This record gives sequence, structure tokens and C-alpha cells, in this order.
Amino acid sequence: MRGISLVAIVAGGFVDILLTAVIGATFLMYAGSSRGLWHGWGAPSVRASAEAIYASPALYAAELGIGLFCSIVGGFVAASIAKQRRILNGTLASWLCIGTGIVGLLGGHHHESTAMTLGLITLIPLCYSAGAWLRDVMWRTTGSMV
Repeated sequence: MRGISLVAIVAGGFVDILLTAVIGATFLMYAGSSRGLWHGWGAPSVRASAEAIYASPALYAAELGIGLFCSIVGGFVAASIAKQRRILNGTLASWLCIGTGIVGLLGGHHHESTAMTLGLITLIPLCYSAGAWLRDVMWRTTGSMV
């Protein structure tokens, strides 16, 4: 498997998950507090805030946008670390995000419909590829690692 960097693949996947968790938690607090539902990290506040996000199409779209943006960043990071075959490495970095989506789907721990979850699982590698492509274009344009 020439040109495949396990470090790049693992790092890209973890960057996505961690960034999504940090931004997602911040967004959860915002959504809950703006509706008077947030009273700390207790289960009732978290559950009520999450329900408010899923009940509002605008908040739900923002949450999905955050997750997909973080996937683009994960692909960008993986491509930045990889020395060659950047787009392939960036796309392969989607393994962790896809894996958690599949586990959630099989275990019934997903908020979306099955069709929506499958659509997101399909879209995630495309976001990683887009991030890797962006990094590749930047590298070719400048002729060096930016």
C-alpha cells in the first residue's frame, strides 16, 4: 500500500471527531441557553437542548453543517500530513466518522431516519475528499507545504 500514511489517516479522523465534539458541545449549549433549556451539563439540559436542535430545521441544518465542515477539516489535516497521495489519504481518514455512523445505525442510536443516516454516511467521504483536494490544490499552487 504505497503512499498510504496511517498517521495521516488516523490524525485526520481524530481531528474531525474532536473538532465536531468541541464545536457541537458549544452549539448544544448555545441552542439550549437561547431557549432557556440549558442549566448545566446534567442529562435533562443536554436532552432538552438536543431535542430543541432536532425540532428546529434551522438549528438542525446548522448542526449538520458543523459536522460536515469538520469532516472537510479532517480531510485537509490528513492530506497535510501525508507526503504523497494526499487525496486518497484524506478520503481514507473518513474511516472513524463512517464507522461511528454505521455503529450508530446498527445499534439504533441515531436521531435521523435510516435514509438520512445512510445519506450522511455516503456524504462524509466526499467532504474528506474535498478537504484533501483543497489541501492538494494549495500545495500545488504554492509549490510547498503551507
